Amino acid sequence: MRTLTFAAHVVILCALGVGCGVDEPDRDGGPGPIGMTGGTNGTATGPDGSTGAPGPTTGGPGGSTTGGPGATTGDPGGGTTGMATGGTVGSSTTGGAGTGGSTGATTGATSAGTSTTGGDDEDAGPGDPGGPAPTLPTPKGTCPKFADGMMSFGARSVRVWMDAAAAASKDGPVVFYWYGTYGQPTQAEQGIDIKMITSAGGIVVAPVHANAGTFPWIGGGTADYELADEVVGCAEKEIGIDERHIHSHGFSAGGLFSAQFSFARSNYLASVAMYSGGGTGNAADASNKFAALVLYGGPQDQFGGIQNFETSSKQYAAKLKGAGQFVLLCNHNGMHSMPRTGSAAASSAFFLAHGYGSVSPWMTTRPAVVPTYCVVH
Repeated sequence: MRTLTFAAHVVILCALGVGCGVDEPDRDGGPGPIGMTGGTNGTATGPDGSTGAPGPTTGGPGGSTTGGPGATTGDPGGGTTGMATGGTVGSSTTGGAGTGGSTGATTGATSAGTSTTGGDDEDAGPGDPGGPAPTLPTPKGTCPKFADGMMSFGARSVRVWMDAAAAASKDGPVVFYWYGTYGQPTQAEQGIDIKMITSAGGIVVAPVHANAGTFPWIGGGTADYELADEVVGCAEKEIGIDERHIHSHGFSAGGLFSAQFSFARSNYLASVAMYSGGGTGNAADASNKFAALVLYGGPQDQFGGIQNFETSSKQYAAKLKGAGQFVLLCNHNGMHSMPRTGSAAASSAFFLAHGYGSVSPWMTTRPAVVPTYCVVH
């Protein structure tokens, strides 16, 4: 951990369908998006709302806390699962209710411990106001040495992208990416501009799912939230991160999970993005008005008529808008796919511009990298 302010942009990326990206060729060798030659289709169960409340915390900025907030997502969606031609199966993703919750399907585990760093962030960039820092988790196990490539955190594996020289010279963001059914961690390369993150001293982390079922991030309870906590805590300890820039992204099933992750870990996520995701839930820390970039493919962004991602994307955007949060809603009208151009760079630029506790600098004016079909919701 550096003498400088703890920092790191944690970018979490998620996705549901393999080979759904069309910004660049499918790196996993899978078919293309729905409606296109060789396209993949899938199915997804619709996420249901949740009402779990956060677990109790004690302590303030500059001090330490124990027993962090529990996950706050509710029951899985009630839709049935189908499969369209192309073989990619979709599904909604939900977590457990916080320990203080009243109606969650399962009881969420509280964090083993958290710590905060008070005062201004020395590495704060544009849109980073300083002030109270986010509440970061502390590692539960032995932290591995960070390096570009596959890494292990206990029994779990993650793919990490990093530039060792850049990470040694400055604390950067952390971005998580959650891939889709039948996907692989390398799917992250389609969803975001990885070099934009790593050149800023940050890391991109794409976990490997561990549940035994067909769908990634489904049926694992709070395990994936806890894995993210361990990655964040170890990254802060081992390489130093920009604690005001921890983010999440995903597509389809991963996009649904990115939305749920934003509620469950609103105590430290600065901003989130998703392709064909969304849904609803209750934030563990409602005081954190994290920003969101929500991309979807119009009325035909769906799996077999079961899950309509236009509906879930707008549901998520409405939930955040009602809570006074900044949402950039982007209808690319490309059905269930990643947009052809611009979305990866726009996603990374969005993360770098939207730090923890900041007011969006994109409210009235947005950089040229942002697609013209994106509008403030």
